[in-house]
Amino acid sequence: MWEETKPRGAANQLKAQVEEVSTGPRAGRGLARVTMTGTNLVAYLKELDRNAHPAAVNGDSKNTAASRRVYDSIAPAIDRIKKVRTSADPDPEIVIDDTITDKK
Repeated sequence: MWEETKPRGAANQLKAQVEEVSTGPRAGRGLARVTMTGTNLVAYLKELDRNAHPAAVNGDSKNTAASRRVYDSIAPAIDRIKKVRTSADPDPEIVIDDTITDKK
């Protein structure tokens, strides 16, 4: 989902740390962990919102469906974040797993 929805172009100033999920139950499924600061997350949400909800005259872009899925997953999760109580509180995490696991 990140590869499909990440901002592109020369004007892109978004800073994000991207790494493959290589441990735990989600390892080896092609998932990426994307970490960014609050200001970068706001910029990413604005980009997602433009792509997910384009003006009717412009029509959908090739990543409208993916952008809508990511935006609709991130926005409510951000609304649920409360002010950090201590520095020991874990960073908020949002998981968007678009893989299909094998049935055994």
